[in-house]
Amino acid sequence: MVQLNPFKWGNKKKKKEDLRIEKLKKTVASKGGGRSGSKRRQDAKRELDRPAKEKARKEREEKRKASREKVKVQTQARNKRRGSGARNRSDSTSKSSSKSTSTDKAAWLKKTRNSPAAKSGAFTADERWAIYQRSQKKKKK
Repeated sequence: MVQLNPFKWGNKKKKKEDLRIEKLKKTVASKGGGRSGSKRRQDAKRELDRPAKEKARKEREEKRKASREKVKVQTQARNKRRGSGARNRSDSTSKSSSKSTSTDKAAWLKKTRNSPAAKSGAFTADERWAIYQRSQKKKKK
């Protein structure tokens, strides 16, 4: 009867990786071979350093992600605190929307008569009013 030792089984991929690393270490440690030998050693050093660099890069990305998440939470908390005040301000503007649109239009056109768009003559008063209405609708969403 054959007795199996599970400690001898091992992982083939891990063994291949270990063999590759050992080969790279030997290449780095070797001396000789002229210019192509030094190039081969430099490439081997780079290959050996790659996992450490990737690990450091991943750690930096995780820190950035955690930092962004922290900022996001802080922003949400700040917006939540400001939320009630913003709603109160929008309620005060709802009173002015009860006025007729013609007086709103006339007041807005009078207020913006010296704006660059009005002075340029590129837009008529009705076009400027329509653009303003569209932008207000977008802001409410």
